[in-house]
Amino acid sequence: ASGSSGTLSTGISAAAANGLCLVDGDGLRGAIFVLQGCASGQAAPAYTLISTTKTGTFETELNAAAAKGQRFVAPSLLGMEKKAVMTYANEFVGLIEATAAASGPYSTYRVLATTRLGTLGREMETAAQEGYRFVAFTIGPKETLAIMEKR
Repeated sequence: ASGSSGTLSTGISAAAANGLCLVDGDGLRGAIFVLQGCASGQAAPAYTLISTTKTGTFETELNAAAAKGQRFVAPSLLGMEKKAVMTYANEFVGLIEATAAASGPYSTYRVLATTRLGTLGREMETAAQEGYRFVAFTIGPKETLAIMEKR
């Protein structure tokens, strides 16, 4: 658990190095990830943390990871409140994982974010018509974010 992306990334990497896999995540002012021993015979993946206040950056980083054969870990998506100068902003946090079996592009991702749920529903419908499927969503302090995936 941490409000700092650097501390969080270090902790998750150390946990994965000890054979732990992500089970769930939650948070509002800080991120909390629950990791436990991986299933029998499953190697612990290498996790990389994505943390940004810009949804476009989040999508770019997801797609760059997918191009390397990595995939998004759905239970890791969080919308947190990040204190900025004199105000608060949305910060979206998620994990991507690389496993020994990864090879080639896994998916293409689309990140949708809005303050209105009706708009989000329409954008998700449009993405679904283009072949994307729902993966995860989170309700942040100011904005709702959904991740869609096309394999």
